[in-house]
Amino acid sequence: MNRLFVTFMLTLLTVTVSAAPSRKVIDDGGSGPYKAEAVSEASLPGFVVYRPCDMSAAVTHEGPLPLFVFANGACNDTSLPYERMLNDLASYGYFVIALGEMQDSINDRELRKSPTEDMKLAMDWAEAQNGDKKSPYYGYIDMEFVALGGHSCGGAQTLANCADNRVKSCIMFNAGMGDMEMAGASPESLKNLHGPILYLVGGDSDMAYRNALSDYDRIDNVPVAFANHLRAGHGGTFHEPYGGSFSRMLRAWLSWQFKDQRANIDVFLRNRLNDFPDYTMKAKNFPDSNDPFTVREINCKSRDGKNIWGKAYIPNTAEAKKPLVIMAHGYNSSHYEPQDYAATLAMRGVASYVFDFCGGGNNSRSDGKTTEMTVFAEQENVEDIARQAKTWDFVDTTRMALLGCSQGGLVAGLTTAANPDLFKALVLVYPALTIPDTAPMMLKRFDADGGRPQDVMGMKLGRVYYEKINGLDMLDTIGAFKGKVFIVYGDKDMIAVGGTMDKAKSRYTDCETMTVKDGTHGFPSYEHHEQACGGIADFLTRVLAKPRERGRYVFDSKYPDVHDPVMAYEDGKYYMFTTGYGVGMMSSPDMIEWKQEKAPLDPIPEWPKNPVPAYGGHTWAPDIIKVGDKWYLYYSCSTFYKNISAIGVAVNNTLNPDSPDYKWEDLGMVIMSQPGVNDWNAIDPNIIIDKKGRPWFTFGSFWDGIQLVQLKKDMKTPVGEPKTIARRRNPASMAHLQPTANNNAIEAPFITYHDGYYYLFASHDFCCKGLSSNYKTVVGRSKNVTGPYLDKEGKDMAATGGTLLVGESDKYSGVGHCSVYEFDGKWYIAAHAYDKSRNGASKLFLREIRWDDGWPVILDK
Repeated sequence: MNRLFVTFMLTLLTVTVSAAPSRKVIDDGGSGPYKAEAVSEASLPGFVVYRPCDMSAAVTHEGPLPLFVFANGACNDTSLPYERMLNDLASYGYFVIALGEMQDSINDRELRKSPTEDMKLAMDWAEAQNGDKKSPYYGYIDMEFVALGGHSCGGAQTLANCADNRVKSCIMFNAGMGDMEMAGASPESLKNLHGPILYLVGGDSDMAYRNALSDYDRIDNVPVAFANHLRAGHGGTFHEPYGGSFSRMLRAWLSWQFKDQRANIDVFLRNRLNDFPDYTMKAKNFPDSNDPFTVREINCKSRDGKNIWGKAYIPNTAEAKKPLVIMAHGYNSSHYEPQDYAATLAMRGVASYVFDFCGGGNNSRSDGKTTEMTVFAEQENVEDIARQAKTWDFVDTTRMALLGCSQGGLVAGLTTAANPDLFKALVLVYPALTIPDTAPMMLKRFDADGGRPQDVMGMKLGRVYYEKINGLDMLDTIGAFKGKVFIVYGDKDMIAVGGTMDKAKSRYTDCETMTVKDGTHGFPSYEHHEQACGGIADFLTRVLAKPRERGRYVFDSKYPDVHDPVMAYEDGKYYMFTTGYGVGMMSSPDMIEWKQEKAPLDPIPEWPKNPVPAYGGHTWAPDIIKVGDKWYLYYSCSTFYKNISAIGVAVNNTLNPDSPDYKWEDLGMVIMSQPGVNDWNAIDPNIIIDKKGRPWFTFGSFWDGIQLVQLKKDMKTPVGEPKTIARRRNPASMAHLQPTANNNAIEAPFITYHDGYYYLFASHDFCCKGLSSNYKTVVGRSKNVTGPYLDKEGKDMAATGGTLLVGESDKYSGVGHCSVYEFDGKWYIAAHAYDKSRNGASKLFLREIRWDDGWPVILDK
């Protein structure tokens, strides 16, 4: 009886009201192929119809249009907040009716509540118009495909009407019943569903999130999908042009359900969310259900025994070993900061680990006090996690990346510089690289209060925090990492400022950047976070994709990529050893064509992990020398920018890998250095045998410069304490016993003997920055192996002397870390040079030298 009455009243309204409907054009008619408009139909007062402007053309191409009826948030009688989404849907060939009168501004009138039964009234009207030959909509509406949807309270109204047998699907926007009753609906209403339902929510901050999740868990009678925008909140994306991603998700759902656009199955059941950054998806009760990832709590141990709380996002993919991204949060934050990136990546088959730094925030679940926290302690946390992650059964250790937010970005930069081979890729998210610049000011604040802990931005800090970073120049540090880098920040960020980010990019050899327009620190706006998340996910899924069976790297036999080359000659063949995993090794019959050989340190030695916990196999700056009938290979194990370092030595009877006598025997440590204990750095070894047959050991970089100490005949035991034989800076101007490298930019010593003099070669300034490298090779000489080494002007190298041998040229931005040899009556210099024609790649620089008035001159620089 009631249904007949409504139909009668609608017919009466159609006959008696002849005024033309008002119209509204939104977003230039929408993004779809059929420009749409909003109209107020006289026969349907209190509603808005969103439809293609040319209904005939749309129906000609699409057939009768599916019907979508929408109820508004707060059950209000206005669709104004949702008109961009509803109009855009219409532009793709849908007929949309929304509850509430049309209006231009939310303040046009006093809002009222739309009765729940108005959704049925809209369906009744559409059904009547579609069957009325006099209606302009006759035959244009497909009543076989009707969907109801609503936002918040409107979602409850949707469920209250879902039992209607005309309804084939429902969409719940930021809505869920949970255990409550609203707008005529209750948890019992879920039992009335008889078609697929989509929940579209806005993350943990969405007040409807938990109720929606409860509904999802309860629904067992129909297929259900759960699309979760991790940042949108309860307001969704409706205000964006064309309704934002909520609109696109609605369209994907309806085109699958009503238009048989099968490709959109992948969005809901196969996690094809490339167009939906910051989203997760799950689905059940379909023929193919979708449970995309598992979150597993995994705790780690720091090297000092503290518990590091964390959880892994593990994709439920067929791939047994998955790429892993370790994610570091910012100052006084927690794992919550990066976890949305983790969830997004898990949807794309990439595992992640989020955690709380020890003492890293007031709400940290990990052990440790905030007053003991430093960025270097956090670096150690990351290193400890990475080492333990390599043992997890789901991790592909060849595809690991590190992501850091804000202060976590600074920590990530330090970690990858110190461990260049630990991670394949690095992501810096609004990185706070300038924190060290605040140290002098903050130390004064601490000192003014007797060094007591201070409240800094809501968290208690100890003075040690600023002590450790005082003098640290991140831009001079980060370039040691040669993997792929992605930096994302907002152009309105007052911490990760654009100028600093540009400089950071220039330090890396392979760096991409993304600037989010109007973005601020932390990306508090979900739109900005969504853009950043999309960029991060695209970058990481690309660079961490499983490599093909044959790697991309192709060895260049004529112009090999090298760092820190040293050479030897045996039985008609030249051998070269370089920095690399387990020490790089090459061989050549003519010093023109080179062949890669297996790394000498394979497996890598275990002993360095005690004095140098960060050592993971990437072995620096070797030296090779033959003494008696044995070859001695010295190598460096270090922590970038710290003098937590050690030098070891291995021995072999031959350098020929094809010989049955070829076998490297590791003899262990020669010397080590420690912060606060040694004012030198135990890296870059070189051995010279003086004219009396005594072995001398030179080494060092930064701190107090180049060191020299005699060795015993066993070739590994120092005699006495090292002495400084070369510096770049006056010792009176340097800060001694620093935990990080100071401004004494000198390293890579090499001593050789020629015509009555010992010659000391060393490198000034900075390597490892591609085209920004300004490495220079200098030389001095002495009648005694112990010095003093004087340059051409007679200045002692221990007092900043040194004659320039080679540096920047038209071909190279810098040349350094050299070794010098005499082979068959000719002298050669081997070094690495940053080739301008190859975008700053570090290439072998092997040239003949001659001696001019007692000084080396390089031929063909």
